[in-house]
Amino acid sequence: MKAKHQPRSVVVSPMAGSLLVAMCLTWVLLLRPGFLGGPASYIMVSGVSMEPTLRSGDLVVVRKQESYTTGDLVAFDVKGGVVIHRIVGGSAEEGFVVQGDNKRRPDSWRPRAEQVRGSMWFRAPGGGRAIAFLRQPLVLAALLAGLGTFSLWRVLWPPEPKRRPLDGRMVPAKRRRSMSARGRRSRV
Repeated sequence: MKAKHQPRSVVVSPMAGSLLVAMCLTWVLLLRPGFLGGPASYIMVSGVSMEPTLRSGDLVVVRKQESYTTGDLVAFDVKGGVVIHRIVGGSAEEGFVVQGDNKRRPDSWRPRAEQVRGSMWFRAPGGGRAIAFLRQPLVLAALLAGLGTFSLWRVLWPPEPKRRPLDGRMVPAKRRRSMSARGRRSRV
């Protein structure tokens, strides 16, 4: 007699569950992007104006601050994009004097506090290149196709559990199949 396939429930260990909750809370509180109401903005660096501090292809996470001081690396909005440069003078009211580390003179821009997205919190060297690669249509389509195939495979051919309950104990599945009906009755 063939046993009916019963759906298995997913069991998550308390440690893994706690880690997942901690990661989600960290993202919500610290790394949620501004367009979702969070304090962070993600900037992909392009160009050489901030070398050697930042290189083209780096990913920089900036966070909104109460105030900014000389020496802070800040990202601010300009016509046509976002610039990340160092504050070398000025004030929030009159506008900050900003300059790229690889430039000889300050910029013509004078961003005020409301134009500043935030100051650099951390950077991921090469992270911008990785994100740009993943955002390509062909790569994104391949990732989604792979995920869909894996999901379909798991639905159509679910893995056999390694152990099954027998008389209140956990016994390997192979051993359970090999036991005869008479052997199972004698154990009870």
